[in-house]
Amino acid sequence: MVEHTLLFEKLFGGIKSFDVMKKHYKAYVNGFRGAKELRIKLMEAKDAESVKNIVESFERG
Repeated sequence: MVEHTLLFEKLFGGIKSFDVMKKHYKAYVNGFRGAKELRIKLMEAKDAESVKNIVESFERG
C-alpha cells in the first residue's frame, strides 16, 4: 500500500488529487485487528509521506 501510494504521488502528483488513492485503502486494510482504526487514520492523510508515517506507526504498535 505504501509503495502504491508513493508511486501514485511520483507519477500523478500535481495532476490528480491524492484523494483518488483513498479508495484503495479499504482493499489493502481489511480483515485484521485494528484495520478500522488504521483506515480512519489513512482517510485523514494528505500525501504519501503521511501514509508511510501512519503505517509505520501502526506496525510499531
